[in-house]
Amino acid sequence: MDREQDIPFVYENGVFRPEGPVDFPEGTRGIAHIRELNGDSTGFWTNPTIEQLRKQQGTLPVGRPEDLAGDWPTEDSLAEFLDSVRRGRR
Repeated sequence: MDREQDIPFVYENGVFRPEGPVDFPEGTRGIAHIRELNGDSTGFWTNPTIEQLRKQQGTLPVGRPEDLAGDWPTEDSLAEFLDSVRRGRR
């Protein structure tokens, strides 16, 4: 039998679960065509460019490399930490 039916579902723990009863015989096989109901064209199924992501997320370029350290404690040396990581990888 060839037919299509919109079946609202929830995706949880790696499983698509219908939100209600489904009118198909047990064991019916088919192909799911997924579309997001929230109308978000920037979701999982799209491949935005870096520039599109930057605009969506409102990020700005890093002005100084030191800004990448964030809230790194001033009493701890970033260089010592990186040296320790490198030694541990050998």
